[in-house]
Amino acid sequence: MTRADVHRLVDEIPDEKLEGTDQLLKLVKAGNLNPDQAWFWADEWQAGEREVDGELKAGKAIRFETDEAFSAHLDGIPPVEPT
Repeated sequence: MTRADVHRLVDEIPDEKLEGTDQLLKLVKAGNLNPDQAWFWADEWQAGEREVDGELKAGKAIRFETDEAFSAHLDGIPPVEPT
């Protein structure tokens, strides 16, 4: 991607979607955003993040206070028999 490509992308962002864009660009500029983790910002991944946030708000998820509590929960789930 070239600098011109980035400028084009920024120019195409609708005004109502600009909120927070400056913070993201500042993180990139400062070297505080690992390019190996760019996948996190992909539209598909962000859609999944929003879905999980909705499930958490709706009480459809279980939170565990410790790794041990999570492991104990998993240990209590019966194995699935192969079909």
